Amino acid sequence: MDATRTSVKITSAILNGFYDLFIDGKNRPVFFDIDKTYPELLIRDQHFETIKHELSGLMQKNIARNKSFQNLYVLDLKMILMMM
Repeated sequence: MDATRTSVKITSAILNGFYDLFIDGKNRPVFFDIDKTYPELLIRDQHFETIKHELSGLMQKNIARNKSFQNLYVLDLKMILMMM
């Protein structure tokens, strides 16, 4: 292992140890129960189709206005919609 990797591992271990003090370390669950932890996020799920439709409309308007960036906007739109 080279020196850079070693220093990154050491730095990560120190920072992660410090960070663990504030996030309950090993007792912190890997996945959170959204219903209990942050139920406000569920509103996105409930209105998914509306958000998707509005975002698609906004992206199409931007494409029409900025023809030179058309390919980028289409790519962005596809990536955003895939993540939803």
